[in-house]
Amino acid sequence: MHSGARKRGPGGEVTAREHEDPMNILFTPARIGPVEIKNRIVMPPMTTRTADDEGFVTDDCIAYYLARVRGGTGLITVEMAAPEKAGRPAASSRE
Repeated sequence: MHSGARKRGPGGEVTAREHEDPMNILFTPARIGPVEIKNRIVMPPMTTRTADDEGFVTDDCIAYYLARVRGGTGLITVEMAAPEKAGRPAASSRE
């Protein structure tokens, strides 16, 4: 183990030493069921209004999420989808 490696308990759990610095644990992997997340930085769903008028994903929408992934976000919760027209925001509210 090199000097920058984190020490883990026998079951892989975070040790008390890691909890001394609250920012330290933020950058450690986490598990949600069988899925391992590279860090504990989680982006909540946000309304970006980057879908088109029919509610489909656009290049702007993809670029928005890719920028967050490239920035290091470990888990992204995407915004709502509105498959029914009644659930979509009015065009005037997008401006």
